[in-house]
Amino acid sequence: MEPTTPPETTSQPARHRGRFSTPLLVGAIAGAILATAFVVSIVRHRGSPSAPWFALGGPPSPSAGRGAEGQPSVVSPIGTIPHGNLTLHWEFVPGIEEYEAVVYDTLAHVLWRSGKLKGNSVDVPESAMKNIVPGPTHFWRVVGYRPDGTEVPSPTVHFVLAP
Repeated sequence: MEPTTPPETTSQPARHRGRFSTPLLVGAIAGAILATAFVVSIVRHRGSPSAPWFALGGPPSPSAGRGAEGQPSVVSPIGTIPHGNLTLHWEFVPGIEEYEAVVYDTLAHVLWRSGKLKGNSVDVPESAMKNIVPGPTHFWRVVGYRPDGTEVPSPTVHFVLAP
């Protein structure tokens, strides 16, 4: 009888030879989570007149802020403006009795809301200007209210306070 040799043993764990490495898999999962969060945030804001729908694509066009018929139109500010007192202007629309101006940051967080007004302009108070600072892009729109309570938002425009 021939002596048998015992099977070899090692102290190292077995390696799996899969198609993907662990860092690649973790990165793919993280990317999928971020993409899902982005889509959910967009869907969550859809249809809300208080949530701006905007895109930056260079300087504002001459028709930036122009609302469709029956919709308020933003007059100013649009684009880069001097730092200082901030007054928001819009056009009256027949059949709309009250307006509310809303200023947002780039993440669609409300920085300031005017409350309902009868006029077509409002001065942003000094207390709100601590959040509306020179440099970053800000967005604003006006929401009109019909007598039956229906909300009619203007297009959302961007502005930057120059330093």
